[in-house]
Amino acid sequence: MTKLEKLNQESSSKVDLEKIERAIEFAKKYHDGQFRKNGEPFYSHPLEVAYLISDYCFKTCVIAASILHDVVEDTEATIGNILDHFGWRIATLVDGVTRYVGGEKVSIEYIVNRACEKDDFEILLIKLFDRLHNVRTANFLSREKRKAMLQETLEQVLAIALFFGAYSVESELGRLCKMGINGNKSAEEKVMSLLGDEESDLSEIFSPPNKLL
Repeated sequence: MTKLEKLNQESSSKVDLEKIERAIEFAKKYHDGQFRKNGEPFYSHPLEVAYLISDYCFKTCVIAASILHDVVEDTEATIGNILDHFGWRIATLVDGVTRYVGGEKVSIEYIVNRACEKDDFEILLIKLFDRLHNVRTANFLSREKRKAMLQETLEQVLAIALFFGAYSVESELGRLCKMGINGNKSAEEKVMSLLGDEESDLSEIFSPPNKLL
């Protein structure tokens, strides 16, 4: 919370630290006993995602949803639980990034399409930074799973970073995937086509670090 408290003091827009703290406790409760491949408690992942995204989109609902983004997918918690504890908007965001629909696991492409149909670009931001942290820790995965995730990142996620203008994120993802963006122009064009030319809409939710203060 130290980083968020500092940003809250320095930013012109404020977040609800009490609600974010409740989201942290909720995530810790439901992810209790779960661990990542590197041996860390599983809830460390959504907390890292929230810290990463806070530099780009300093909003209570986005940060809280980042913290909660895996609880429905990986625990017994439901969207109804999220709705009861945190309200409609956070529940909508968590639902939007959850990769299980009707008991079936869906692709990143499906999540992107669904978010675009709803003009809900905050879902894409959460998914972008979720993937960034997963790629950063991909060395703990099996070779087969790591290769599949890196390929999916290049094909479906890298272009989202480019569209948002998150060039440092795009650069890091490309580097960590051991590839550049060459050869991925079709993926970029695909996302651009899905989203359309809606920079004004995106600018309302996407605030690079130099615009926070």
